[in-house]
Amino acid sequence: MILKNKLIRTESGGVVILVAIMLPLLMMILGVTIDLGRSYAARSKAQTASDAALLGAVSTASTLAVNTEMTRLFNANYPANYMGGTAVNIVVTAVSQGQYTAQVSFNVPTVIMKIFGTTTQQISVHSTVNSGYQLSAPQTLELALVFDNSGVANTAAMRLAANSMVNILFGASNTLSNVHVSMIPYDVAVDVGNNHATWVLPAWLARYNQFSTLAGGGRGFLANRNNDAPPDALVDVSDAAPTTNTTRFRTPVAYGAGLPLNAGLNPDYETTNKLALMQFGLNSKPNLLNAFATMQPTGGNLRIDVGLLWGWLSLSPNWQGRFNPALPGLPAATSPVVGKRMVLVVTGKNNVYTGQVNKSNDDTTTKQMCDAIKSRSITLYVVAYGASGSYNFNLLQNCATATTYFYPASTGAALVSAFNSIADSIQYDTLRLVQ
Repeated sequence: MILKNKLIRTESGGVVILVAIMLPLLMMILGVTIDLGRSYAARSKAQTASDAALLGAVSTASTLAVNTEMTRLFNANYPANYMGGTAVNIVVTAVSQGQYTAQVSFNVPTVIMKIFGTTTQQISVHSTVNSGYQLSAPQTLELALVFDNSGVANTAAMRLAANSMVNILFGASNTLSNVHVSMIPYDVAVDVGNNHATWVLPAWLARYNQFSTLAGGGRGFLANRNNDAPPDALVDVSDAAPTTNTTRFRTPVAYGAGLPLNAGLNPDYETTNKLALMQFGLNSKPNLLNAFATMQPTGGNLRIDVGLLWGWLSLSPNWQGRFNPALPGLPAATSPVVGKRMVLVVTGKNNVYTGQVNKSNDDTTTKQMCDAIKSRSITLYVVAYGASGSYNFNLLQNCATATTYFYPASTGAALVSAFNSIADSIQYDTLRLVQ
């Protein structure tokens, strides 16, 4: 019995010794498990915050410093003191044109392991984002830039803004096969060129042909489809192709068949070719910059609805292959991989048909045209360039796809900033996280 009690005491003592030996190890294992769990949770949260922050920062790269915006957005997305962690370094690198990487390093304090001398865990996460059409095939862009060249419009400022936008969209590339940009200068008409006689109503064909004899030659000025007075419809809102007399066009109203060349309304149509030629589906940066350089103020009156109409037609699949036989697939059919965007620039108010008896009202037609364009999956940006009060604020703001897509710009610098913001918005479709 005495021997048995001694054996029990001996075994009990052995267990105590074993527990004493194993306890620190068990504590360490528990600490590693707890602190690794905290580390994993912090890393996961930080990765999500980093990805979202880099996407947001790159989406405004043309107007805000990417590194600064990345830091701001990461701090906004990563909860303050989450798991006690604090970011110690955020670095964004432009790896190549359109590709950015971000590295976020931070420390998370330990809970158990600090007993053993390890007070923090160092964690690092990486994010990579691609942006731009040069990296986004098969995503494609069809863009209509519709410029008000009426009156004494500051077309020099428009050129600078358009150049800036194209430089953003094309980046280091001179050509992009998946980007096509049309330039549509307008006042009361658009110059579509002298090779589209089949688009013209017979009654107006002689005057359309006469435009080619003007100074410089080669001109084909077209407006909308009706006379803006009974018996014609007072509103022309359609993207139908010009295959019948119902859907064909007329020249500017002051220069119709039987009317004199009235120098008092739009003198440029009589003596000069100030209204620049419409350009369709350009995918070359140099060609676009050259096209923008042709814009100049026409001294003419303004019909915003006419500019909108031709911008719409340049994006409408109903007009596929009609503007340029060398581009038979454009405008392309609407699809998830085809982005259709229009930028309308306006410098004044409609001043031809303003509500006269038995006449069209250009403001009414403008509103209906905007609504029709937006209903066709075309994103519409509107830029009002000029002093406050010089344009119809409510009409133009409501014309845009969203109020955030309406940009009042009173100076040339504000115009460039607006175009840069629009370029960032357009490229949003191309933003991709690279895993």
